Amino acid sequence: MAGRVRVLQLLVGALAVAGASCAGDAPEGSAEVTRADFGTEWPLTVEQGELRCDRGVVTFTADEVTYAVNAAALEATDHPQIDPIWADDPNDDNGLHMSLSPLLVRGSDLCFRR
Repeated sequence: MAGRVRVLQLLVGALAVAGASCAGDAPEGSAEVTRADFGTEWPLTVEQGELRCDRGVVTFTADEVTYAVNAAALEATDHPQIDPIWADDPNDDNGLHMSLSPLLVRGSDLCFRR
């Protein structure tokens, strides 16, 4: 069951950024985001940071470190994976992390904000 939940989390995250990852000419956008903005869906261990999208590459900067949030960021940059600040899911005893989908959706939206 836990394996299926993890696969579903990854699939939802991939679908959430599929459009932005393919949008090579999408504009750049950034926003300060906080735990308060996302409530119980906040997937990170830090309280706040800058979420950025540039041509489908979604990154998050906290404490002067920029992390790759989506696969496009891992492929296009040398930023580390977000794992060091990715929160464990408090409702799971199998070591799964919180879903990054809310952060991915908000990040992808930044590329299309006018």
